[in-house]
Amino acid sequence: MISPGAFIYFILGIISISISGNEVALQFHDGGVNYLITGFMWLFIIGLAYSIIRLVSSSQMILLVILGFISLSVYWFMHAWDVDWIPLFGVKYIPFINLGAMLWILLAILGFSISKYLMDNTVADCDKNTVGFDLLTLLSSSCALISHLVLGGLLTIQIMNLWEAYEISFLTRGLMVSLMWFIYAVLLFRWSYKTNQKLFKIIGILVVLVSSLKVFILDLNGESSVEKIVFLVVFGGVLFLIGKLNQREREKNILPESPSETLEPDSAPAKKHDAFWKKF
Repeated sequence: MISPGAFIYFILGIISISISGNEVALQFHDGGVNYLITGFMWLFIIGLAYSIIRLVSSSQMILLVILGFISLSVYWFMHAWDVDWIPLFGVKYIPFINLGAMLWILLAILGFSISKYLMDNTVADCDKNTVGFDLLTLLSSSCALISHLVLGGLLTIQIMNLWEAYEISFLTRGLMVSLMWFIYAVLLFRWSYKTNQKLFKIIGILVVLVSSLKVFILDLNGESSVEKIVFLVVFGGVLFLIGKLNQREREKNILPESPSETLEPDSAPAKKHDAFWKKF
């Protein structure tokens, strides 16, 4: 439990760091470097606050951390597209090995970590036939969802920059982005299967539908047969993998519950959930 005095000093420290970081960012405008400096500065502050929460088992700042994570994600989505890449080791552009990609990746890792921390403190034994989430589950799902969107943004901008840097012509950039989103939809189905969260399955379905419309209406309009064949092969593979995941989920849901789970329900998650919010 952080004392009120320590909490005030921490907030004052954040204000001081943010002011100094903003002054540094104002000195760099070329290539969107100011957006990188601001993004990394706030990522450090939010990560520091989250580390304190984990180390001292305090939940006083968790809502501030979540708000900061959401705000930084929105900020980066707005400005990441204006950041130019910087050649490394004499190579014009290396996907995923650049400062912009590092910020995307670290932001996603932070979001998934916050989501897991919240999920570990939530009630796990809810009725599968009811639709409802307690506050911790809602916050956990929101952080995981935003982290998935961050990963989607990372994949999209890396492909866009790669095609622009090397002027790739054998496959259009728009079609490659769509194919990557198809593959990412499979990851969303996989996440839904592992976490038993239907939300990500629904989002995966929407990604497949929107990407399919984009491909058929925009990407394949007037393109060669080779590109159409590539798309149909990938699309068929995605549908096959999604079907396999749905089959596994169906088999998992029909497994009978063990007698110990039905006769002796565990009340520990509920106690842990209550204790978590009593820290406020």
